[in-house]
Amino acid sequence: MTKEIVKTKDEIINELYESNKEMQAELARLGEAGLECAAVISTSDKHSILSNGIYAINNNYKPGQNVLVYPRTGQVVEVLPDIPLVGELFVLDKVLDDGYAELRVKGERKRVSTGKFQDLKVGDVVLLDNSNKIIQALIERVNTAPRISKPITWKDIGGNEEAKERLIEAIELPHKHPKLYKAYTQRNTKGILLKGPPGCGKTLLGKASATSIGAEDGFISIKGPEVLDPYVGVAEANIRSAFIKARAYKEVAGRPAVIFIDEAEALLTARGRQYNHMGQTIVPTFLTEMDGIDDSSAIVILSTNRDDMLDPAIIRDERIDFQVEVKRPLINEAKEIMIIHLNGKPIAPKHDSIGLIELATEELYRHTHLPFSGALLAGCVHKAVAHALKRDIANNGNITGLSPVDFEWATQQIIKQDGKPKKEIQTTSANW
Repeated sequence: MTKEIVKTKDEIINELYESNKEMQAELARLGEAGLECAAVISTSDKHSILSNGIYAINNNYKPGQNVLVYPRTGQVVEVLPDIPLVGELFVLDKVLDDGYAELRVKGERKRVSTGKFQDLKVGDVVLLDNSNKIIQALIERVNTAPRISKPITWKDIGGNEEAKERLIEAIELPHKHPKLYKAYTQRNTKGILLKGPPGCGKTLLGKASATSIGAEDGFISIKGPEVLDPYVGVAEANIRSAFIKARAYKEVAGRPAVIFIDEAEALLTARGRQYNHMGQTIVPTFLTEMDGIDDSSAIVILSTNRDDMLDPAIIRDERIDFQVEVKRPLINEAKEIMIIHLNGKPIAPKHDSIGLIELATEELYRHTHLPFSGALLAGCVHKAVAHALKRDIANNGNITGLSPVDFEWATQQIIKQDGKPKKEIQTTSANW
């Protein structure tokens, strides 16, 4: 009969201690990084430098390639195919001759590898890898070529004299008199809120503001609903992208870009509303970019017809410096708007543009309760032109020009389409 060996309490404790040490060592071994994915930053005759700080013993790789490496030995296992790009967007401040470039990361100048990109220029928008060491993609170049289309100026906007004066004060004067503003330690305008009913020229005012400082090619227009995205982080990235483009434009053009956000209430809705879940992250992202706007030297213009829905933190002073109300045109302003849209179009003999506009505006404002907008008045001219074109096409292409008959038809169409008349209309061409 085998005698049972009885272990003392200390022996049992020692065995358990050793077993625990073995288990900890095994867990540490299993927890060690196996293979890592990294990007090749540069190569030399002896090794390749990777974005994770490893000096790989292989040297037959090209900057910008993604590889799988064993970190203990620096051995590259394989070259990876193109992988989904993940990282942050930045603007190049300087391009060096040694395969590197400089940019600002969180306010600090950083040197990064250009990777496989050899023709980068100052102002290019690039995507860095997660380690912020190498350029993964060229996202966008700044277009500084002159636009072919005619830029919008203050003269192209009828009416809204008060709004134009406020915008000139906010944007144009600081740009034209920088020394004077500096003497008074008055900083440049960061943000402007354009509020008013739809179709009254808020977008045109934004474009004219950019033109007034020579930045018509730096007009960055985004619509609030277009920025929203159901996927987490995409909307925030779209906002950051707009400010990055503005910084890139400033780097190249030397003047501020204008970021115009139309239908801003859809994007920057006040936090705390029951249905506004995305706003909990979108609004803080926008506020962060706004607070850093001195660095980008951009001007943000928000356009809305529901300013009551905007988050209070956005429209406070030091972010939104000017709140400009854009009103519906009165009859004299309506005439200005229609004259602008009528400019250059053929007029029938024995008639002139001023006479046609006088008759049309008086007819519209006399017979309806409509709250006219600039867009509706422009539509009146377009409808009159459509009526004249139909007649000329039926007349073998002979140009007869715009006449009272065309504007009579156009005004009647607007009255039928957009509102109830004050009284029954029985207008004939004799009234015109």
